[in-house]
Amino acid sequence: MQKILVAEDDILLATLHEITLSEAGFDVLVCRDGQQALEAMDAFDPDLLITDFFMPRMNGGELIKAT
Repeated sequence: MQKILVAEDDILLATLHEITLSEAGFDVLVCRDGQQALEAMDAFDPDLLITDFFMPRMNGGELIKAT
């Protein structure tokens, strides 16, 4: 099963991504900010990262640069 990590601080959008992608057959992990997503990368080892840009602690651009 392919894994997708979603970095999204908006609870409604995060839930929408999680439900939609899970129903499509993906293993989904949702993180509430870029720092949490970065910390989860090694353990979860996602095939795809979907990120919001404007998030607390670490924004999406910083997250992409750090990966």
